[in-house]
Amino acid sequence: MEVNLDLSRKLLFVAAAVFVIVALILLLGVIQPVKAEFSRGETTQKAITAFCYNIGFHFLIAIIIILIAFMSAGLSKTSLIFLVILGIIALLLGIIFLDAGSAYYSHGASMRAASVLLFVCAALDILNGVFIIILANIRPRIKRI
Repeated sequence: MEVNLDLSRKLLFVAAAVFVIVALILLLGVIQPVKAEFSRGETTQKAITAFCYNIGFHFLIAIIIILIAFMSAGLSKTSLIFLVILGIIALLLGIIFLDAGSAYYSHGASMRAASVLLFVCAALDILNGVFIIILANIRPRIKRI
């Protein structure tokens, strides 16, 4: 089953928007509680640095998906490979957020909101990764003459 090119582009924009939403959740809802967490004496600077890298990865992935949507006239081998790799990266980022969310869940009530937001980010990333992989397989193919 293939979808037309306009619908395919719109779906890619939705996938890019989900990555931007996850980055904004991390930026606005997770980093501040992590900065304030000093209850167990561990260093929070490494965690903040890791979340900043994740925010950067999410914005970078969103930009790559938008470029694929604008530049491709259909599914070429290059765009297929990029989309599948980006989908796998999204799945891995979701697993990383599951780990971080479960780790912060045991830190007490002050970190519950950040933990729940990390679980939301994990769910969005995992669903978006599956969505991108499926979308890569239903995009219209470039017709070779």
